[in-house]
Formats: sequence, C-alpha cells, structure tokens
Amino acid sequence: MSKRNNINVKQIKDQISVQVTAELESIEDVEVLKEKRDELNQQTKRLGQERRQLEDEWRANRERAFEYKTKRDELNAVIQTLKDDKKELYNKLRDLKNEFKSAKQDEETRKKTEKNSKGPTLKKVDGQIRHLEKKIITDTLEIKEENEIIQQIQKLEQSKSELEAQKNASMASLKVQKEITKLRKELDKFNEEIQKNSEESQNYHVLMMELFKENDMKKKELDRIQAEFIESKVTADIYHTKFKDIRSTQKKRKITRISGGKLSRKQQHQIQEMTLNDALEKKKKGEKLNIFEARALFESGSNGNSNE
Repeated sequence: MSKRNNINVKQIKDQISVQVTAELESIEDVEVLKEKRDELNQQTKRLGQERRQLEDEWRANRERAFEYKTKRDELNAVIQTLKDDKKELYNKLRDLKNEFKSAKQDEETRKKTEKNSKGPTLKKVDGQIRHLEKKIITDTLEIKEENEIIQQIQKLEQSKSELEAQKNASMASLKVQKEITKLRKELDKFNEEIQKNSEESQNYHVLMMELFKENDMKKKELDRIQAEFIESKVTADIYHTKFKDIRSTQKKRKITRISGGKLSRKQQHQIQEMTLNDALEKKKKGEKLNIFEARALFESGSNGNSNE
C-alpha cells in the first residue's frame, strides 16, 4: 500500500489536542465524557474498517493494472517481431519488383526486335529443322549435299536456342509476377496480424490507465479517511484521559467522604496508590502532572518504590 506519511500526524495531533482540551475545560460529568469517548471509539473503528476496505480495493486494482501492463508489453513484443518480419518480406518484395521490371524491359526489347527484324518464330524454325532431318533420312544425297543440310540444321538449332532463351525470359517474368502476388498476400496477413495485436495492446493499455486513475482517486480518499481516523482516535484518547482523571478524583473524594474526613492508613495507601498510578501513566504519555501526582511520584522515588 502507498505510504501514509503524506499525513502529518504530529501536526494533526497538536491541532486536535489544543482544540479538544479547550472544549473539555467546561465538562466535568464522567457520563458525558464516557458517552463521547465511546462514540468516538465507534467512529474510529468504522473509519479503520473503511480504510482497510479501501486499501484492499487499491491493492486489487494495482495487481490487475500490472497484469494488464504485462499483457500489453507481451503483445508489443509480438508486434515488434511481426514488424521485423514484415520489413524483411517487404525488402524481398522490393527486390522482386526490380527483377520483374528488368525482365519486362528485356521482354519488350525482344518483342521490338522481333517486330523490326520480322525473323522466324520458334515454331517455324522447329519445323524447318524437322523437314531437313527428314530429308537426310529419306532422300538419296551426295556427301556434299548432306553436309550442307547438316550445316543448315546447326544454324537453325542455334536460332532455336536463342528463341527458346527469349521465351524462357518471358516465362521468368511471369514467374516473378506470381511470386510478387504471393508476397503481397503474405504482407496483407502481416498487416492484419499487426493491426489485431495493436488493437488488443491498446485495449490493455486503456484498462491499465483507468485502474491507475481510479487508484489515484482512492489514494486521495484514503488520505482523507486517514486524517479523520487520526483526528477521531486522538480526540477519543483525550476524552478517555479526562474521563479517567475525573473518575479517579471522584473515587478519592468518595473514600474521603465515607471516612468522614479522617482516613485510615489503608485508605491513605489506596489514595496514594491511585494517585501514583495516574502519575506514572501521565508521565509515560508525557502529560502534565498536578501537584498531588507530582508529590506521589516524588515520594515514591525517594522511598525507592517507583513503579516505572
């Protein structure tokens, strides 16, 4: 629980002591004093119960607030990991876009070249090769003619390889484009996950702050109750002390009255013991002694029978 020393206990005691002592000057009725003391004791008990209940609520709020803080921090750590992974994925997507751009440029260049040169297509070249190969097999050729056809086939094979490479480059750009689409979908999932965790983290943060704010209000209420508790207890103690003093004096007077003004040695001893006990209690509390109490304490000390 938060410190209670925000309350200046000594200052409250001093203020109450001066105020209540002045009020008690005119009260000599022990029943009035007893009734007021009991009333103050009940009030002090009630305030103590209210204080304990409020402290329990304050502690429960604080515990829940730190649970929310822990959950918020855990989610923030998850969010940071997701952001790091997303950044890595984004960099990969950026590289693929550059690769796709380059592949598209190569494809556009190839198309322009084909259009301008009006060269043969892969299908046409492939047909020419098959035609020449068939001719070698089926026709009766001289060695020179066969060698010439073989040279033609080799040239066509080279053209075919070039055309296939161009076709593969075009297919590569399509492959890159598919990979880009796939990465974009993954990035969308990352964004959704980050958004979901961010909202949950924010909710925990709001709950935490609400509890801290509520506890600030409870702390102010605790300070108020604590001040009232101290005031009530100090006042009750002062009334109790005055009640005991008057009751003790009345007992002494009763003993004197019963004895007709002449006290036996036993009665004198009883009064002396009562006065000494009152003196010792007042001295322990640092309260001022009357002349009879001071004399009883002095005589007790001089006889070596002090009860301190």
